[in-house]
Amino acid sequence: THTYTHVHAWRVRCVIRLGCNTDVRRYMLPLGAAADEVKLEAGTTPVQLSTGDWLHFYAAATPGWVPDGNYTAGYIILDKHNPTRIIQRSTEHILIPHYPFETLCDGAPCPFTGERKNVVFLSSAVPTQNKDEFRLFWGGGDGNVGTGLVRVTVS
Repeated sequence: THTYTHVHAWRVRCVIRLGCNTDVRRYMLPLGAAADEVKLEAGTTPVQLSTGDWLHFYAAATPGWVPDGNYTAGYIILDKHNPTRIIQRSTEHILIPHYPFETLCDGAPCPFTGERKNVVFLSSAVPTQNKDEFRLFWGGGDGNVGTGLVRVTVS
């Protein structure tokens, strides 16, 4: 068993196949309004860590979404032998709209255009040449693209 101590995000291969399941207890649910998470959607394709476990980044909506909330990102790490078992889940969002291309300048005059302000939507995680490091690509403001690196620390 491994303990994942940190998933560090810096801004600047295989697919898990799960069968159809009607048991609602096997689904991941939002953490709730108290944790700033009221809606979830799949994000990146899961990527395998050096331990064999799977890392998946998901999209999450905060309270007030659509008119006043944010669209953010979290992560889960799934067991390599049983990907229905969550080993670890982020308790805070790791990517939050911050930059003008994500916030669409909060309504102020802005060089960026998009469909909706305060949105980040992770769409891809690509392994780099460094162990347990991935290049992320995300949509910002539903009209722009951002990229950054994330590194997972295993202890």
